[in-house]
Amino acid sequence: MSQETVDLNCIGWDVHIVSAISFQENIRLALLRNGVIRAVTRVLPFIISQNTSIANRPLAARCIVNASAFLNTRLEDLDGVPLVIEAIDSDVIPSLMKCEPLLPYADHATARDQPITLLGSVLARYTIYRSVLRPTLLSMDAVEASRMELNLIKDGQLHQAWIRLKEVVAERRRLLGHDIADGYHIQSCQNHKCGRAGEIGSFKRCGGCLHTFYCSKACQRDDWRDGKHHLYCNGVHRRYLRTDGQMAGLRQKDIRFLDQVIIAELRKHTARINAHHLKTNVVEFNFVGQNVDTIFDSRRVKPAPFGIKCSCEKFAHEMWNRMIEKAKEAPEPLILARTYIPGGMSRKVLLRALPLRCVLEDVSRTYYREDKNSLTFPSHLSLAYTCCGRNSLEKETTTGKKRLL
Repeated sequence: MSQETVDLNCIGWDVHIVSAISFQENIRLALLRNGVIRAVTRVLPFIISQNTSIANRPLAARCIVNASAFLNTRLEDLDGVPLVIEAIDSDVIPSLMKCEPLLPYADHATARDQPITLLGSVLARYTIYRSVLRPTLLSMDAVEASRMELNLIKDGQLHQAWIRLKEVVAERRRLLGHDIADGYHIQSCQNHKCGRAGEIGSFKRCGGCLHTFYCSKACQRDDWRDGKHHLYCNGVHRRYLRTDGQMAGLRQKDIRFLDQVIIAELRKHTARINAHHLKTNVVEFNFVGQNVDTIFDSRRVKPAPFGIKCSCEKFAHEMWNRMIEKAKEAPEPLILARTYIPGGMSRKVLLRALPLRCVLEDVSRTYYREDKNSLTFPSHLSLAYTCCGRNSLEKETTTGKKRLL
């Protein structure tokens, strides 16, 4: 790319080779650590900026397709969010908006779909994170200001992907601010014998799995010994070791924002929830696909509608079942929400319990009238789980030292 004469064939093959060797895990980790996302993303604006002759446009299209295909796969690596932010900061959105003239020169329909999938699906679903939504808004506002949308084929596939991204972002833009100013966002002690709640950021995080929080060292020790946390923690920590320490927990601001997204989704179904007249309303959201899948499963017809692929998820599912049983003791109607969110190679699930009135009442401050001492389970619960990134239910070893706070 730094040569005076641009060799499009060479660039296309370079990206293809990087894609091929990245299937080897140790090579992929080294590439990701050394900025391969940024390098491949910058291929897009570089190719688009070239005054390519008609004869060379198939080669230019191949460069665009290969780069987009690589990003579609590798943005879903590690924990996803840092890599998506890296791509957005490298101007992936305006670059995709400008690539449409080259797409007809791609080899086949599957190749032409790669930039479309990246814009309308992969990037869109990660806007559930506040840390992704913020730079996405800045990038999209710049695109809107330059009126790039007018250059797209109306109702074409790229235009439809752009509209889909705009709709998702517009809906979540309205939630910004609520996650900081509204009420009392909680996190719960994950020792199931405790259930204490505290303001987000007030509990200590387990240094092994980076996703489990405790109100005290005593609760951590008890959960390690009697709550089977050592099995879950060792499984997740093996992912940390396998990826040479490239593992991140959920940010506090992201957790606050995820609360608002979940409540906003629940409020779309208030009529249905009201019609059920149930004390415990069980709802499951899947934000991992292109669209948000919602399942009302209060009768437990499908105990694991989105599947259990590893022992870490099995552990989280057992906690979910305990929540459902414990919810019977609640003094008022509850909503239990299990939410699957994109998280790269490590699938993530949020478990939430909150009073039904917090959803049905049209109030902006979810916990505004709550006494902090009452924000405990079964009335309230807020837990987050990740997984080891494997797709098999491996037998977990019980060996391993406890990792202190």
